[in-house]
Amino acid sequence: MTSPLWTRRKVLLAPAAAAGVGQLPAQAQNAPYPNRPIKIVVPVAAGGGIDGTARLYADKLSQIFKSTVVVENLPGASGQIAARAVKSARPDGYTLLWSSTSFSIFAPLGEVWPFDPSREFRMLARLLAFDLILVASPSLGVGSIKDLLTLIRRESVPWGNAGLITTVNIAATAFNELANGKGIAIPYSGSAPALNALMGGHIGFMFNSLDNVKQLIQSGKLLGLASLTNERLAGMNIPTMAEAGFPEMMAAASWELWYGAQAPIGVPSQIVETLNHALYDASTDPRLRETFDKMGLRVLPRMSPEEADKTVNTEIEQFRPIIKRVLAGRAKTS
Repeated sequence: MTSPLWTRRKVLLAPAAAAGVGQLPAQAQNAPYPNRPIKIVVPVAAGGGIDGTARLYADKLSQIFKSTVVVENLPGASGQIAARAVKSARPDGYTLLWSSTSFSIFAPLGEVWPFDPSREFRMLARLLAFDLILVASPSLGVGSIKDLLTLIRRESVPWGNAGLITTVNIAATAFNELANGKGIAIPYSGSAPALNALMGGHIGFMFNSLDNVKQLIQSGKLLGLASLTNERLAGMNIPTMAEAGFPEMMAAASWELWYGAQAPIGVPSQIVETLNHALYDASTDPRLRETFDKMGLRVLPRMSPEEADKTVNTEIEQFRPIIKRVLAGRAKTS
């Protein structure tokens, strides 16, 4: 039976890399990677989509590498605590950052991190994409995006802000601006309390991920107005933004929001390649794919670390003007 691709790519630490390993025994320095536990640092508390996907991949990587892969949660400071921990770790491939659009693009552009992520980290893989849905409270009395646009152009309708530099707030801010609306962001400590406020009629609308709102829409607790996608979502009778009559939203940015993995700059290229192949090999597992489908997540196509770096840098430039406008209006969210 042919060995998986990653096993054929097992590498010996190069002399320069081994020199930076410090106090490790010589036999450990020269052993094939990985020869000790790998740690994946997650920038949020346990529970939720980011943490859940990290643990699924950690379990699968443990099987692939036949070595321990653990998850460590370091929440706080918009991901800065986790990013600092990984940034300061020895660049040997044993400390990785589980990342997302929010932490790799939005938070750095939001002036949260006091360093340039493109110079301090490199992408290992963009693995999973998640889609956002524009949802409204049934008590708002709107039946479509056109109804909502008419309302927010006339009145100061509150929307749910689950954090200043988060995907849901960035999307809502862009929507309100493109519509020349009078909507106002109301801050909440997270997505769950914002959704509770929406169901209670305390706010009028917000964006949220499909996995968070699918059952609420199907049960009638929320109204799904449109998906922030180019094509309709399977199993959901919800129009796309273009179908709903607001194509400007899709023209504003590429809303392919993702989860993935990063490593600190300096990890040997052979190890980066090994991790890249192992992560994408994990994505092919049928059981994982079934779980991701139930979570409303899409497995992204395989790309090299260099291609992933290039894609993220493009996204950073694409979202830069949107983030600046969000920060300019931060007084409304304080």
